[in-house]
This record gives sequence, C-alpha cells and structure tokens, in this order.
Amino acid sequence: MRGKIFHLASGRAVSLPPNLFIIATMNPWDVSVDELDVALERRFAHLEVGPSLTELESILRLNNASERVIDRSKRLFNLLQRSNNHMLHMGHAYFARVVSEESLDRLWQFQVWPHIKRVTRLDPSEGQRLETAWLALSRPTPPENEELASGLRSSDNAAP
Repeated sequence: MRGKIFHLASGRAVSLPPNLFIIATMNPWDVSVDELDVALERRFAHLEVGPSLTELESILRLNNASERVIDRSKRLFNLLQRSNNHMLHMGHAYFARVVSEESLDRLWQFQVWPHIKRVTRLDPSEGQRLETAWLALSRPTPPENEELASGLRSSDNAAP
C-alpha cells in the first residue's frame, strides 16, 4: 500500500510513506504485552484470519511443491486442526516456506514439534499422539501403521 491512497475506517484518505513499518502480531502467548495489544486494537482494525486448508494448498501450489509434499502438509495441518487443544491449531502461514520434503521436515523439527511440546507439556500423551501421527505421515505406510494412517486419510478434507 506504500504510496497508494486508501481510506481508514473513519473515511479519511491516507498514504503510507516509504520509511514506515508497522509490525504487529497478537496471540494468546503474549500476556506480558497486554497494554500494547489494547493500544493496537484501538488504532487498527482487528481482522482474524483462521487456519484454512484451501489457503494452505494454494500456498503449496504457488511454491511448486510436489503432490506428496502437499498431501503430507494437508494431513499434518488437519491433524493439528482436529486437536481439542485450540493452541495447537497452527495456521496455514506456517507452511509458507514449504517447497520440498526437506523443508516440510524442517518445519516440523524447528517450529511445529517445539510448539507442540510447549503446548502439551501438561498433557504429554497428546504430544506423543501427534508425534506418532507425524512419524506415520513421514514414511510409507507399513502394516502396523495402517490404522493410524487410514485415520489420517479419512479426514483429509476436514478443516475448521
């Protein structure tokens, strides 16, 4: 929007100068910045963008990801969305840099799994269930994992 005129909710026309950067995120983990969150909410429109399977697939297709990567990503995404713990409902933007099997594995290792461990620290069985499901998604389906894998496939099209 830099250099383009747009209208605020008040109707006032404004344009962003090239040297202005506004970076604001809000999530339930940031309890120590409540005052800043309230200040931002007063000044900017609040737009909630929930996790979207459609957006996830669109991102992966724009990244030229293979069908296997898209399939694994969608299964991981759905696995997280089905959790009863809403803090595990990670959004599609987490997958923005996924272009290959390796990048999806890095996403799991360095972002998703650490987040799961933190969120499920009081319910380690939930974390273990998600890790087991991920491992089943990460390799061809041997007979002993068929039940778990079929459960993952049965709701591939599910999204909140």
